[in-house]
Amino acid sequence: MPGYTYTGASGRLYTYVLVSADDLHSLPMQGGSYVFATNDAARTPVFIEATNSVRASVMRQGMVEWNRARTEHGAEWVLIHVNPTRNMADWQSEKTDLVACYYPPMNPNPDDQQ
Repeated sequence: MPGYTYTGASGRLYTYVLVSADDLHSLPMQGGSYVFATNDAARTPVFIEATNSVRASVMRQGMVEWNRARTEHGAEWVLIHVNPTRNMADWQSEKTDLVACYYPPMNPNPDDQQ
């Protein structure tokens, strides 16, 4: 599957896999993180989330964010990063690292939360 590597504010690399927006029901049930991104060369993130179940999160509250990401921010891609050996604290740390680097418009700015 095609993928894309994002670099966090820490310099750590995270490799995500592209998932067809038409095939969201096939997302894995395991924990991970996901990105809604634009169709430019940088796959610019407009929303980043961490969850204990990628499919459950996207199919529940994520659909609202996905529709907003598409209509308001031009998102065309869903990218996921799963690893069964990691836990929610790991996924949250990854999300925080990426948000601090990319400042996606649909995620709160980490500088505003201090």
